[in-house]
Amino acid sequence: MSKRIGIYPGTFDPATNGHLDIIHRGTALVDRLIVGVAVNPGKGPLFTLDERVALVKREVAALPLSEAASFCAACGPFRISNTNSRWPG
Repeated sequence: MSKRIGIYPGTFDPATNGHLDIIHRGTALVDRLIVGVAVNPGKGPLFTLDERVALVKREVAALPLSEAASFCAACGPFRISNTNSRWPG
């Protein structure tokens, strides 16, 4: 049986209670939820990409079916390249 994988992309600068609510709800709909923290040079983020990924990782740490990974929307298709992934590639 194939797993249902969901991707929730956004800049999360910073992650709000609304974002976190969607993440919590999303874990009930899929077998795995990847929160994709995006690079968007046009927005002028408050936090660096590494800081935003760390913030989201801290928020989703208690959710067994979710993880955070960074990506660049302008760089091509989203690919899971997080070496700390809890799931096999």
